Amino acid sequence: MNNAQLNNIIRFSFNFHQTMGNKIHEFDPVYILEKWTKYFGDTKPNTISEATHTSLRNNLSKWIEKWGEGSYTEMSKYLSIIHAINIKGFRKYDAGYVNEPIHGAWLPSELISIFERSTKGDISNIEYRGLHGVIEAEYQDWLEYDNVKKDITQLKRDMKIENILS
Repeated sequence: MNNAQLNNIIRFSFNFHQTMGNKIHEFDPVYILEKWTKYFGDTKPNTISEATHTSLRNNLSKWIEKWGEGSYTEMSKYLSIIHAINIKGFRKYDAGYVNEPIHGAWLPSELISIFERSTKGDISNIEYRGLHGVIEAEYQDWLEYDNVKKDITQLKRDMKIENILS
């Protein structure tokens, strides 16, 4: 993992997060695939289990109504990642937005974990900065939280050690 990949994971997460004024059911399949390719290149999501498929179907009924069953079948791997990103917020006051304050707010290392377990292939090394200015400002503010700064510092140390050892 390098800085560009880390930033792409985080920016993608902000881009598709409901607290940034977006609703999952409004994301056109073409838009999802376009942004996925910009942020991650040829990396593909892993196949999801039947249990995840069923749970996701229940949570994304509005998306299926709007974009169709065929689109859902094709996009479910991508939607499962977007849905996972949306179980927690980014800001301190987002922590309970899903009526479950136990979730807390995202740390960069947690977002990386989602992508590491949900994708295969190498994430693009080209940083994509395609966020709307308002969302980019939210991203920059989030980076200033003490717990986020500490987590990024640890991640960057780990990346340097990994680069030395490989």
